[in-house]
Amino acid sequence: MYSRRDYDGHAQNWGLAIAPDGVLLVANGSGLLEFDGATWRTTPIGSTVRSIAVDPGPSGRVWAGAKDDLGYFDRDRHGRYHFVSLLQHLPPPARPIGDVWQVFATADGPVFATERAILLWRDEQFTALFGFGGLHKSMWCDGQLFVREKGRGLMVLRRERLEPVAGGELFAEDKVYAMVAAAPGVILVASRKHGLTRLTEGGFSRVDSAANKLLAEHLVYNGARLADGTLIFGTLRGGLVRTLADGQLAQVVDGRHGLPEKMVLSLLPGPAGLWLGLNDGLALVQLPSRLSRYSSAAGLRGNAYDVIDVGSTLLVGTSQGLFYSRPITATAVRFDGVAPVNLQVWSLAQQGEHVLAASSAGLFAV
Repeated sequence: MYSRRDYDGHAQNWGLAIAPDGVLLVANGSGLLEFDGATWRTTPIGSTVRSIAVDPGPSGRVWAGAKDDLGYFDRDRHGRYHFVSLLQHLPPPARPIGDVWQVFATADGPVFATERAILLWRDEQFTALFGFGGLHKSMWCDGQLFVREKGRGLMVLRRERLEPVAGGELFAEDKVYAMVAAAPGVILVASRKHGLTRLTEGGFSRVDSAANKLLAEHLVYNGARLADGTLIFGTLRGGLVRTLADGQLAQVVDGRHGLPEKMVLSLLPGPAGLWLGLNDGLALVQLPSRLSRYSSAAGLRGNAYDVIDVGSTLLVGTSQGLFYSRPITATAVRFDGVAPVNLQVWSLAQQGEHVLAASSAGLFAV
């Protein structure tokens, strides 16, 4: 966990990226933050930086959207970043721009997204694409730019035009906050009303998952795919919700698991782990973790005295009995009690095909 005192900047962190040299870049209320693993550096621009994206070309230029400004960061001859505004190039109909909430670095050039327009920077000039009812959040997924137009639904950028996604009117009044490529030809759409919806060549279909209620109640805000193929969604009220590729709930990560802040404004999977831009600070978490933590939430009762691994099952002796694990998803387990052993179980040992349990009521073979 890194607090504002560590990086000497604003509490809120709106965007994350990795520079070509491996330095972490953060879109912060105080400007652009850099972290090389040991030292923090800030480049202020006189405004809140809302979004950043690293150019895929050899320049390594950092495109940035801010409050009432947009442009890019380049390094000077001393290796320090400086900001170059492109505001003067905006056509009059696109002004004022307000907050530039997203920026995407594509092979064709950067795309900036505001609540009024999609702004394409091509050949040193902007092309502005407007939504009739105003635009909501824009998302880059599976090589395409998607945006929800208020009152119309989900749109996609094609040939420098915003075109309706077939069936996308499903989201005309439902705010979409994340689109994640779950598998080849499959995108999971996370929205505030319905949770997860599957998008394939055949159209949209609802995902029946326990994650839906969590994403709706906790206010889903962003999402990404992790290296192990699972999906991670950040929320504004409940930390992180992790699902399998099919959308089934795998894990919730919140204050009970050590997450210091429940409001996740941005997230970035990387080699070091999952970086989180929080409402108050930054965090680096390991998902999936090499360690598993089981508590009363998983059905364990009492103080644990001994544990033994029998094949794919864990047996745990506690002050309130003997418990065994059973899988409930691909990555989560539940513990149930072994009847009639409901007293203190101090020690466990495997003996042939059986497990011996030494308890306050005597010796049992399980």
